[in-house]
Amino acid sequence: MRATRTAFLTLSALIPVQAAAGGFVENYAAWRKAPADVQAVYLQGVLDGWLQIDQKSDADNLKARRAGIRSCFEKQSFDTPVALELVNGHYKAHAVDWKYAPAVVLYFAVNGMCLPEINEERAKLGLPALVRIPAQISKDGP
Repeated sequence: MRATRTAFLTLSALIPVQAAAGGFVENYAAWRKAPADVQAVYLQGVLDGWLQIDQKSDADNLKARRAGIRSCFEKQSFDTPVALELVNGHYKAHAVDWKYAPAVVLYFAVNGMCLPEINEERAKLGLPALVRIPAQISKDGP
């Protein structure tokens, strides 16, 4: 039990770094092979990287996106199981996107889901509204 907990804590510390560096879970085939707990920790690391690293020098569009996503997540009680649903649902609906890492899939899904809140934050900073991006990432056929 202690070894399992230690392994989980080690993975929790390393996976966000690996996820950000790329190459950890490169596509849907690797995603399917990853155990559920590894998938959850991976996505939590991706989310933490997006939302918890604020810099004063960040561009306004990045600040607005981050604030909009935070607001959206609060309104929708967003958590890791919801992130898992978004990623798995996207892969199921868009097989052409299986070549993309789940971090990329999550990025597109969250930006689409949270677009109203992102645009509210953009307006506060005097930035133009973004238009909805297509659900499918790939420009290849359906």
